[in-house]
Amino acid sequence: MKILTREVNPEYLATLKQEGLSDLLARIYAARGIKTTSEIRQTIKDIEGLEKMKGLQKAAERIADAIEMAHHVVISGDFDADGAASSSLLIEAIEKMGGKTPVLFIPDRIKQGYGLSPSLVADMPEGIDLIITVDNGISSHAGVEAANQRGMTVIITDHHLPGDTLPNAYAIVNPNQPGCDFPWKGTAGVGVAFYVAGAVRAELERRNWFEQQGIPKMSLMPLLDLVAVATIGDVAPFEKNNRILIAEGIGRIRSGTCRPGIKALIEVARRNAEHITATDIAFMLAPRINAAGRLADMKKSVRLMLAKTEAEAMPIAQELDAMNRSRQDIQAEIQEEADNILKEQQQSLGDVGYSIVVSNPQWHEGIIGIVAGKIREAYHRPTIVLTKAENGEYKGSGRSIPGLNLRDAIAATDTRTPGIITRFGGHAAAAGLMLVGTEEAIKTFAVAFEKTVKAMLAEADLVENVVTDGPLDDRDFTMENIRAIEDGGPWGRGFEPPLFTGRLHLYEVQEVAKGGLKFQTRIGKKLVKGIWFRKGKFAEQPIPEPGQSIACTFTPTINRFRGNENLEIMVTQVFD
Repeated sequence: MKILTREVNPEYLATLKQEGLSDLLARIYAARGIKTTSEIRQTIKDIEGLEKMKGLQKAAERIADAIEMAHHVVISGDFDADGAASSSLLIEAIEKMGGKTPVLFIPDRIKQGYGLSPSLVADMPEGIDLIITVDNGISSHAGVEAANQRGMTVIITDHHLPGDTLPNAYAIVNPNQPGCDFPWKGTAGVGVAFYVAGAVRAELERRNWFEQQGIPKMSLMPLLDLVAVATIGDVAPFEKNNRILIAEGIGRIRSGTCRPGIKALIEVARRNAEHITATDIAFMLAPRINAAGRLADMKKSVRLMLAKTEAEAMPIAQELDAMNRSRQDIQAEIQEEADNILKEQQQSLGDVGYSIVVSNPQWHEGIIGIVAGKIREAYHRPTIVLTKAENGEYKGSGRSIPGLNLRDAIAATDTRTPGIITRFGGHAAAAGLMLVGTEEAIKTFAVAFEKTVKAMLAEADLVENVVTDGPLDDRDFTMENIRAIEDGGPWGRGFEPPLFTGRLHLYEVQEVAKGGLKFQTRIGKKLVKGIWFRKGKFAEQPIPEPGQSIACTFTPTINRFRGNENLEIMVTQVFD
């Protein structure tokens, strides 16, 4: 692990301070490339326009036709938070614009796998005029062909990286497709769906549809809570366009104007909606939404998002909360088994190499992606976790590290081992794949994947770089500053939340649940409470003695309890 401090552009820093930001806030924003306060005060009016998204107008015209002619429309979704929110968004938008309520199809994760497959198309009834995929479809060549043969028009809306060829769909809306000039390539599936809804509304307005039907023109603003939750849940980069969409959505949640389903989720997660942050959404709301797709039927989360009242939403939210607890139990079992495999590998080989591939035919398909992420975090290696799928093949889910495009690495491995990988897809940070269903295939793949990764990464890439904002001065550690950080950003991947570093002396140390420690320490001359959830080797060590110090990174937080607010810190990593 290597601790780095972000460079601060002195010109940006001076400008931000002149425009009224505190020394701390100016330093944080300047280190993230923000030049003026106008860049952090942008609204929905500042998002990228519709005209640069390739295929958008063609798709909008066809969907507008379907609304006008009351066509039977299918929304073909995905089994994660992005897929659920994208599905909910287009179903709600088409309804509000006067169309026939679309029918939702989401594949069974275990039986049908990902995307618009021939199997999923076969499940659709006769009389379907139009299929709109959301958060999937860019690799669904066979599924699109099956739909075409049945006389169904297919519009693909997706954000995943395409392969060498595109499906033969009527229209494709994907910022990552060849020839698309839309500059924000990190737009999530729900963001693409939001643009589609906006383009359809504009097309219907051009046709005087709303006036003719005597219905109000749909507002796009109520859809932004879905966009925020799913963009965060899909770990999309917090580039400018996404930050605007997320900030607008979080604003609706904080103001209490979000949908009942999100209010219910916040309540079961025991969060304060008034002070909700992107971090809360990522770690408290999104996992509960995803739980349905991992263990049951993702339609349950769509029903939650589309619930009209909190009374309708609350039982669903409570069910998702229970599912999430079950998911955590299953994950813990798989994680322990995977850790044991890796420990044995280290004992016999002395190292884990440049990549990690672990497998067990009994592991749950819906959980392996989370486990891959946890292993990646612990070892800082591109990681693929495999289990046996119902069709007899091995199904893998992978997570990558900075510097390695995982989809490209799998594609290169496929070239090295023809016939081993039956299909794959994804993007730079995460990908999925299917292998021939034999142990020998896994061994062949693991060896080839290691060679591929070793060729694509330098040894320095295997050292995790933790980039911080440096030390936190006690003069800057004020309620006003920390509240401004909480309300600012929004913070996430690519626009990281403020992180500080220092050596903390621990006092009044108390052990709490799950290996956590509560303690008191000092930031300069200020006495402050803190918490540290110990992991890895630190979880196995004795509780620190009073006065013992740790070199660490930490984030400042506000603890709110019974109307009182107190500054605290949370230790994120220890590097002693």
